[in-house]
Amino acid sequence: MEEVWNQRAVLREDSQRPGAHLTVKKIFVGGMKEDIEEHHLQDYFEQHGKMEVIESMTDQSSRIKGVLAFVIFDDHDSVGKTVIQKYHTVNGHKCEVRKAQEVKVVLEILAVVMEVVLVQ
Repeated sequence: MEEVWNQRAVLREDSQRPGAHLTVKKIFVGGMKEDIEEHHLQDYFEQHGKMEVIESMTDQSSRIKGVLAFVIFDDHDSVGKTVIQKYHTVNGHKCEVRKAQEVKVVLEILAVVMEVVLVQ
């Protein structure tokens, strides 16, 4: 009997990015503008699948709300369909969408970015 592998398709340029092959139910939405409200996120992302929670973050230093958000879907297939397109237009603004990473992975990426910035 032949063995069949069930793997999710990933864009070639994204295949080397950390977390590209993860099966998660949470996406990161970045680059949001102040006038994007939670209901805008709800209206837009519900077309990709049923959502459980929207977590909108506030920049603590400037008290600007809605700088970024996390959307949690009820299944990982919705995440896969959503992140195929890197940029989405929500309430007339372009936002970047990625699979949400574990805190450890995010901290590792931030450390690399900070190292590059400090070297320059």
